[in-house]
Amino acid sequence: MKKLISSFAFALILAPSVLGATPNSSPKLLLELNLNAFTSPKKAAFISRPVGDDLIKVAAQIGLDSSLWTEFRQDGVTHIYSREELAKGATAVFPSHRYFISLKNDAVWVKDLGDPQGVQAKIVADDLLRPLYDSVNKITIDSLVFAPVYQPGPHPAASVCLLQFEEGNFYVMHESVDALRQSIQWFLGVDQTMYGAKINGDVLQFYGKRGPWNSTPKFLETRESLEPLLN
Repeated sequence: MKKLISSFAFALILAPSVLGATPNSSPKLLLELNLNAFTSPKKAAFISRPVGDDLIKVAAQIGLDSSLWTEFRQDGVTHIYSREELAKGATAVFPSHRYFISLKNDAVWVKDLGDPQGVQAKIVADDLLRPLYDSVNKITIDSLVFAPVYQPGPHPAASVCLLQFEEGNFYVMHESVDALRQSIQWFLGVDQTMYGAKINGDVLQFYGKRGPWNSTPKFLETRESLEPLLN
């Protein structure tokens, strides 16, 4: 069995020569990562924002439809909301405060109900995505750099996503843990090489396969088909 790459040494350049050039070749194991090494959200993924006379910690998670979920922490209590829930408005109760949290014009607003005239926090998507992207070590696949993020669930659903930051935009490739445990899910095709991932126990395994192939990669067809992460 291959030795696991440590959490401090994730990067691996995958060139066609690594995979070999045999058409219709079998998938080859390229890299293994322990899920615990990139479980989200890590402490480093949270930002602090003043609200009223206190601070609240906020981090992002990503839903199966690539929508952004927002997690709030204070005094050992956690609340997490989808974009749809925040669009309707939500009251988050913490030991020392009650906050009204809402989504307006693609920004999340947090107001202390005990101090309605006090400082309100405004949080936009990039405020949360950059620390999430920076909180995990990166992997490199044919010069494309991804941040692997494992979300154990249940809210949002248990999943693995690969975040990419390019030309000022964040992009995401996303798959449920259930699907990744069943079989290799192919997420990227570059030239004559297809890349995929699978979960085996507590390990995320990356695979490569030389084409041609008979099925379209599940996550995306070509690099140009990547959609920006919804704000």
